[in-house]
Amino acid sequence: MAQDNFINKWVFPKSDDLEEQVGRDKNADINLIVNDIATILDILPKDTILDTCCGNGIITFEIAKMCEKIYGVDFSETLINTAKAKNNSENISYNLSNALDIDKIFPDNFFDKSYLYFSFQYFNYNSGKKIIELMSQKTKPGGKIFIGDIPNKKKISVYYNTKRKRLRYLKNRILRKIFHKEGEDSLGWWWHPKAIENICKKLGLKCLIFEQDSKMLYSHYRFDVLIINSKKIVKG
Repeated sequence: MAQDNFINKWVFPKSDDLEEQVGRDKNADINLIVNDIATILDILPKDTILDTCCGNGIITFEIAKMCEKIYGVDFSETLINTAKAKNNSENISYNLSNALDIDKIFPDNFFDKSYLYFSFQYFNYNSGKKIIELMSQKTKPGGKIFIGDIPNKKKISVYYNTKRKRLRYLKNRILRKIFHKEGEDSLGWWWHPKAIENICKKLGLKCLIFEQDSKMLYSHYRFDVLIINSKKIVKG
């Protein structure tokens, strides 16, 4: 199984630190993130949850304590093996698969709620639209879908906050195009909130864009999205 181009640089950390393995700063408060996801999705003990791009299960394991069953999906064999070894419990099922293939794993309307955290930046517009569509298909009508920690294209200048950094960004973007590398820069793709709103509108989904809690480590340049699956079950 090929490794994700964006995670290769840190999927094999120098230490055993699980945050480092999924590219998070050690100062990132995982409990704060978990509580944010649980609150926004209103996770209940009876819920069956989908964790798309679950990585090494550092969040999956904590969410599992709040629901009946949770399924994690990631296409990095290294990360899934770590999840199974270090972040596992009886109500967790980890699946080695590309997130864009979840239609081959789960039936429609299977999950009460779904989320994707840390990783939407690794999808371009077409694949981003596809993953939103797939997650809405697998989530029950009326169910909530949370996509968190998305680099905000409106705030690129906040992240690249000096002239030198902005020039480096433009240079890297050009070089990535020349050498056919994925993403606009090492972060992946920067998303404009309007692009996600347009995707949801085309798919017939309700969408709420909101700023991250200021306590979040990367809130100054990232945003979150809550999608309500307003689709009705079509009976054949």
